[in-house]
Amino acid sequence: MAETPAKTKQITIIVNHNPLHFDHAEVPASEIMERAGIPSTNLLFLEVPGPPDDIPIASSAIVTIKSGQHYYDMPPGNFGGGR
Repeated sequence: MAETPAKTKQITIIVNHNPLHFDHAEVPASEIMERAGIPSTNLLFLEVPGPPDDIPIASSAIVTIKSGQHYYDMPPGNFGGGR
């Protein structure tokens, strides 16, 4: 009987309400942005449930992603004021 190669578990994250699939957990933020069609000048954030602020992700960072995480982008200078 032939051996079947081990399947790599797919990791699915949501970026701007759209799913993105990866086969590895360590991903450059720039790759997430590129695959999501986010301009390189925009800021990327990891959505955090609850009262803490969402986490900004530098485009040069290596991100450890987990299935189900939600990310979004925002143009620079478009946050920080009162709501």
